Amino acid sequence: MSVSPCKYPRCQDIEGNPELTDTQFCAACQRRFERLLNQAMQDYIDLKTYLPRPAVTTTSGRGTVKAGYGHPREWASSLAQDIVKISVAYTTAFIKEKGTTLSQKWGPSYHPGQSELLQAVATKDYWTKHYEELAEWDQAPDMAGELAVLTRQAKQGLGQGRKVTHLIPPCPKCLLRALFTWEGSDTIECGNCYHRMGEQGYADALNESLAAQQRYNFHRVDDLIAEYDATAETPEPETGQSPAPQMSGPELPQHT
Repeated sequence: MSVSPCKYPRCQDIEGNPELTDTQFCAACQRRFERLLNQAMQDYIDLKTYLPRPAVTTTSGRGTVKAGYGHPREWASSLAQDIVKISVAYTTAFIKEKGTTLSQKWGPSYHPGQSELLQAVATKDYWTKHYEELAEWDQAPDMAGELAVLTRQAKQGLGQGRKVTHLIPPCPKCLLRALFTWEGSDTIECGNCYHRMGEQGYADALNESLAAQQRYNFHRVDDLIAEYDATAETPEPETGQSPAPQMSGPELPQHT
């Protein structure tokens, strides 16, 4: 079985090099890729849902409506369109490489001219059903890179963030103190190697960390005691010098 570096963007092991794996993405990056696909569609929904609608002005005369996209909807609409456009483009290319028509894979109701929302829903459903095949696709690294850029832009624009708690124990995989969890999650993840664990795995890591610290403390105490004993048992070196002469002044007269 041959192994090669993981092709996921910015994959790093403890030494800063891509993880070695027998698949295109290492196990940690496969989870990252799956989470990225879900996040991209969630960002699309958030952009369409939580921001105000475009400003609408009516023209004089016949009462026709003209949309005027102002802040912040203009960039949000553009970003939402980019998410769907890139997602559909990669998914379409993947399906065509498999030699299957879009209608056969996405259902007879799909057609390229349908609404943006329906395209997003169809893409999300397809990703869910064919995630493992997508992760092995040779264009998946490029797909991950482009979607990651869009999701970062969406998070910055929406002002969304998760309350992150950094944890003390080192990661049991890369041994770095990079574990964290976020509000509302029961999963602990390493920010360096993307290793994930549940509550029991974290409890085991915490116990091991405390045991390692205790062993270190015991060894350190033993070393300090040994150093003290060695110092106490060593006689003071002889200098070979005679005692210092006593200083005396002139004899004082005796009074009777």
